[in-house]
Amino acid sequence: MFQPSLSNLGQRLVDTTFVVVDLETTGGSPERDRITEIGAVKVRQGELLGELSTLVDPGVSVPRAITALTGISNASVNGRPPVSAVLPSFVEFARGCTLVAHNARFDVGFLNAALERLDYPRLDHPVVCTAQLARRVVGDETRNHKLSSLAVHFRSSTVPVHRALADARATVDVLHGLLERAGSYGVVTLDDLIEFSKVRNMPVFTSRRKMADDLPDTPGVYRFVSASGEVLYVGKATDLRARVRQYFGTDRRRRIAELVKEAKRVDHTVTPTAVEAEVREAREIREHRPRFNKRGKRVRTPVWVKVTREAYPRLSIVRSPGSDGAVVLGPLPSRRVADLVVAALHDATPTRRCTTKMAADTRFAACALAEMGRCVAPCIGRVDVEGYAEVTSAAEQVLSGDVEPALRVLRERMSVRAEQSRYEEAADYRDRMDAIVSWVTRTRRDQALRAAGTLAVSRPARTPSRREVLVARAGWLVGTVVVAPEDVDRAVAELASRPSPSEVPPPEEVAIIGSWVHGPDARLEHSDAPYGWPIASGATLEAEAVALAARRRRAGRPEAALADKRRTRTSTATAAPTG
Repeated sequence: MFQPSLSNLGQRLVDTTFVVVDLETTGGSPERDRITEIGAVKVRQGELLGELSTLVDPGVSVPRAITALTGISNASVNGRPPVSAVLPSFVEFARGCTLVAHNARFDVGFLNAALERLDYPRLDHPVVCTAQLARRVVGDETRNHKLSSLAVHFRSSTVPVHRALADARATVDVLHGLLERAGSYGVVTLDDLIEFSKVRNMPVFTSRRKMADDLPDTPGVYRFVSASGEVLYVGKATDLRARVRQYFGTDRRRRIAELVKEAKRVDHTVTPTAVEAEVREAREIREHRPRFNKRGKRVRTPVWVKVTREAYPRLSIVRSPGSDGAVVLGPLPSRRVADLVVAALHDATPTRRCTTKMAADTRFAACALAEMGRCVAPCIGRVDVEGYAEVTSAAEQVLSGDVEPALRVLRERMSVRAEQSRYEEAADYRDRMDAIVSWVTRTRRDQALRAAGTLAVSRPARTPSRREVLVARAGWLVGTVVVAPEDVDRAVAELASRPSPSEVPPPEEVAIIGSWVHGPDARLEHSDAPYGWPIASGATLEAEAVALAARRRRAGRPEAALADKRRTRTSTATAAPTG
């Protein structure tokens, strides 16, 4: 059983320096109102390390109601330093510390608003809210969770009086009382404390959270298992312990509450790397079909887009690419994706759309598409076999990777529809372009990965001076390991000696491996066959992929997205990792 050491539990609370802050302001809006007083107390292990306190000239009039509440008047702040002079001192005072405040959203919100007005960076400190924490551990023991009530409950030596330093001192005493109570729930680190303060379901938290106590903080796969042994849910994590603990009390989704209620234990498998955890998650979802998994549970039968082998070929969506030598694109994940690709090709080339199998002399009545000039109409002899071969060649070019002619036609039609404010039709062309760019690129990459045989790639690991090594064979993950740079060759040899399945790998596994292999700073260590996927229209594909990502970011502005004039960047298309 894994027993966490102090080094992998995270920053311990006894080693954490807290800066407890309180503000007085001219009102409740960080945008409209201003700070009139700052008080802060720095403590560690219960020891007072320092205090900061100053009135602040807000630059605006102090309302009478605020003066009545706090005693801070216009005369009090007249001649005091402005916030621009005070904030740098506070930021330096709190540097490297965890911020604590009662109703922290209020105080941190005012501080960030003031920093932004002065063009300073926002605070990036960990934040603990004592009001939020009190609702978890005090509950209904007090009439409410106001600072005054909690100060009495924890017998604070300072009475809060709506003045910054006094209230900060009282908050220190409340914090220490809350930390003592939180310890009984197993809260021993700063991450524990921040997570615990967000818990929404305390009964579930207290009864189930111990299921995560023995998990390591390493990458891996976790499984929620019922009393009968049924695997209810499979997930992956870069930190198993932290990820699983998020399910107990902090996740708002009803489905997760039902999962946690039904689960009796959490099993796990440690993996050397996050990419191996992702692959194993996909494999286990296919194996167990867990009730609570949505993504990946339904196993889809892949499809291919194929140019048929006949006198007048057409585009067909098939369940198997076959072995007749026809040009195909795939595997594609669904019929919907395949329909988009076929629609794009029909828009870009006058390929016939009828499903009748045609010999060289087959004739029948023409359809409306022939009259519209959208089909070269071999059915009425408008084109012979040799002439139609040019049409077939254009479609086969796209399926083989040369997408520029098709994208040119689709781009022009999309622009025309957008200029005419026919945005729904323009969006259809955009989707077809996206389908071609995404799936031609991905299928060529995946084909290259499967054709490479045994492939070994390394990337820098999260741990300094270490490298992650991945070995795949014909699209299957063989294994991963994290080693020192001088041990990469030995690791590759050891991983490559492991067996792998002989059948065709599932598309999702190939996609996971492909994304990792072509990640940042990847280095090719070994390949049975020359590895890379230089393809025609590479510069266009890359530029269109960038435009595709931009369109998705601007999805909330369809008119702007569709009318956008994309600029094509000139570059060389190759996806081989650097050697």
